[in-house]
Amino acid sequence: MPDFQTADWIIPQIQKNTINPFFMAVGFHRPHVPFYAPQEWFDMHLLDQVIVPEIPSDDLADAPKIGRRIHGLPRYPDIDWLKENNDDQLRRCTPRTPLF
Repeated sequence: MPDFQTADWIIPQIQKNTINPFFMAVGFHRPHVPFYAPQEWFDMHLLDQVIVPEIPSDDLADAPKIGRRIHGLPRYPDIDWLKENNDDQLRRCTPRTPLF
């Protein structure tokens, strides 16, 4: 995945011995959205064994206004949609515990 490749490249750059301080700007494409991964990573874990987090109905009440506005953007999944069909989509979007 592109973000992994970027991180994998930057680590040895940072670890190089340098005499002078330096600045390096690095960008990541999808640092907060875990839904973009090769299917094989999802296939490693059984969906019915995912532990679904509890989401209080007023979960966003204490979030700043800008946070609530960002959460309302079309690219982010709606909580009600995630919880439909016995938390089906929430289960798919929740990080999975390795089975080993």
